[in-house]
Amino acid sequence: MPLLCITLLALLLLPLALSCDSEVKPRSITDDYEFLVSGDITVAERNITMMLQNSTCPKLKHMPPNCTQDNNIVHSIYNMTCKLQDLNVTTPLTNTVLSLLGCNCPVRTQTTAQLIIPMRHPKRKEKRKVKKLCKAKAILTTLTTCFQMLSVKNKSQPDLAN
Repeated sequence: MPLLCITLLALLLLPLALSCDSEVKPRSITDDYEFLVSGDITVAERNITMMLQNSTCPKLKHMPPNCTQDNNIVHSIYNMTCKLQDLNVTTPLTNTVLSLLGCNCPVRTQTTAQLIIPMRHPKRKEKRKVKKLCKAKAILTTLTTCFQMLSVKNKSQPDLAN
């Protein structure tokens, strides 16, 4: 019975843990993107390209969601940053964006299967690494687009800037 109560409580609180109610104004995010984040994205893309040197990216089954003017761009940036943090490839970039937004990503724990089973197949390990890097590269591209869309939106709607 206590386990059921804990599970229900966790399910009730889960949506709160997965959201970021950033109080940072979009204009501030745009300014910080131009001075801080764009450089980190460039460095991250360069590092991923170097690590993928002799590999080609397979077509990803699940592409990162695109930013559109209809949805909350800041929330999309937050979600993609948390996905990058889970991939553990672009730590300086994720730290910069999360501090800019004033949010933290939910902490994900490893499953017991991930902790117990060692990787015995080096080819499979390499494939997973390439897939992870390709996913990170796709997220970086979309993240750049989102920041640029936010910048355009702020310039076209001056009342959001203040």
